[in-house]
Amino acid sequence: MIKGGAVEIKTEKDFEWHRYWRWRVEKGKGRSRIIYIIRGEWIKVMWKTQKSNVVTYHYLWMNSGKPNNRNLRWILYKHMGKKKKGRKVDINTKSGEEFKEEDGHEWGRNWTMVVITRGKGTYEVQTTVSEWYKVSKPFLKALVPGTVVALKGGNKKKWCSDLGRKVSCNRPWIKAWEKFVVEDAGNGKIALRGGRRKKYCTVSRKKFKCSSKRLGKSEKFIVEELGNGQIALKDSKGKYCTDEGRRIKCNAKKVGAW
Repeated sequence: MIKGGAVEIKTEKDFEWHRYWRWRVEKGKGRSRIIYIIRGEWIKVMWKTQKSNVVTYHYLWMNSGKPNNRNLRWILYKHMGKKKKGRKVDINTKSGEEFKEEDGHEWGRNWTMVVITRGKGTYEVQTTVSEWYKVSKPFLKALVPGTVVALKGGNKKKWCSDLGRKVSCNRPWIKAWEKFVVEDAGNGKIALRGGRRKKYCTVSRKKFKCSSKRLGKSEKFIVEELGNGQIALKDSKGKYCTDEGRRIKCNAKKVGAW
C-alpha cells in the first residue's frame, strides 16, 4: 500500500515491475458515493546493467520525496538479497561493505549508491557493486573468529585475565576470566570479548580493557604473527599493546619482548 493507493509488484528474471492502483471517491445522488479505481501501466522499477566487470543496479523511487538514509539502506539490502550464512554487512549512509570467509581468507566487496533526480517526485538510485577482493592477510590459526582463546603475556609469561577496568597478565591458571572470544571485525581485523562480562576489549587513553558494549573503531585490532606461536596486537591508532604485568597498555611504536 502507498499513500492514496496501492502498488502491485512482479519479478521477471533480473527485472522488477510495479503497477500503481489509485482511487478517488466522489459524491453521487443522495448519500451514495462513486468510487473510481485507476490502474496504471506496468513500470520497470528495478533492473541491472553490466559494463566489463562492473555491475550496476537501478531502482526508481517514486514516492514524491527524495529517499532518505533509511530508504537507501532498504534499497541496498534489496539488491544484496537475503543475508547468507557467514556473511557480514557494514552499511554507511550511501555505501556498504560485504564480507565473507572462504579458503582461510576474508573476502570483501564494496557497494556504492548515487541518487539521480528524474523529475516530478521520481528519483533513480544507482547501486554499483565491485568484484570480490581478497583481504590482505589470512586469519591466523590461533585467532580464528568464532573461537575461544587464552592469551599469555610476554612479560612474565602469565595468563591474561579480564578484570573489567583493566586486563592483567598475572594469572598462573586458565579459568572463565582468562578466556576471550574472537570475532571478525572486517578488513582482516579481529575483536575480542572478555570472559568476565562478555564485553568488547577496547583501548581508552592507551589502556587495554574489556568494557565496551558495542563494536567500534577502538575495539578493532590488527594481529601480527611473530613466529613460534607468538603474536602482537596493534590498536586502531597503530600502537602495539604491551604487557606491563598489572595492566596492558597500547602505546608502543614497535614490537618488543613484552
